[in-house]
Amino acid sequence: DLKIYHQSSVPVNYIDALLGNDINIRSRNIRLQTNANIGAKSALNCLQSGAVELFHNDVKTFETEDNGIYVYGPDGGLAQILLYADRGDDGPDKWRIQSDTSGNFKVGNFSTGSWVDGFNLDGSNNATFEGYVHLKDSQPLYIGNSNDLSLFHDATDCRIRYNHAVGS
Repeated sequence: DLKIYHQSSVPVNYIDALLGNDINIRSRNIRLQTNANIGAKSALNCLQSGAVELFHNDVKTFETEDNGIYVYGPDGGLAQILLYADRGDDGPDKWRIQSDTSGNFKVGNFSTGSWVDGFNLDGSNNATFEGYVHLKDSQPLYIGNSNDLSLFHDATDCRIRYNHAVGS
């Protein structure tokens, strides 16, 4: 039912579950490591707490927690998530979410053949858009801590309203 063997011609080691679809490994913590002959490097840790950690070249890059995930960059490097639709075989299919060491948050696209950040949010919460901001009809734009200024457009009318009494 279970076969563990070594194929010396390749060389590769195998674990085959011949009956059933599952292999259950039970332990408080499970750690998969690579390069055992040179010095073990972490690849995957499944922890008793429920967290799962992924490593790239012995650097933790991904971790689960009870409310979501963490994505880590290497010391002094970027943390990024790459999203490739349709196998990422075309530039417009590729999106990047990135955080850098200066506290900048960026969203970019590869549609031009290189990465272009369309949205930037710096460490002081200043937002920059590379293109225009589009609001649909009948969706107001509010400006000010108390929505002192509003811009509104529907299919036929445009209004700019300033309410100086708010907050005074």
